[in-house]
Amino acid sequence: MANNGISRMHAGFSKAILQALMEGDFEAVIGIYRAHLRVLNRTHAAKALHVSRQYVHKMLQPSNTPSLRTFASFMRLLVQEGAGD
Repeated sequence: MANNGISRMHAGFSKAILQALMEGDFEAVIGIYRAHLRVLNRTHAAKALHVSRQYVHKMLQPSNTPSLRTFASFMRLLVQEGAGD
């Protein structure tokens, strides 16, 4: 049951990011991205994104904007987590 709730949460973040992208609201995209990173396990996120745990902490800083490669990895993580992988 808990995994089902987690899958819905990931799907909700994915939909929110896609909606913000369609609206051209880059600030909202980054806000949603950071909000989701805050609730993820940092070690798991770092491993899934192929970055260090310290880099995940840097990604949460307001002055840091993710590269397209990192953002794509993040979206892939959302899809995988949403599918229950």
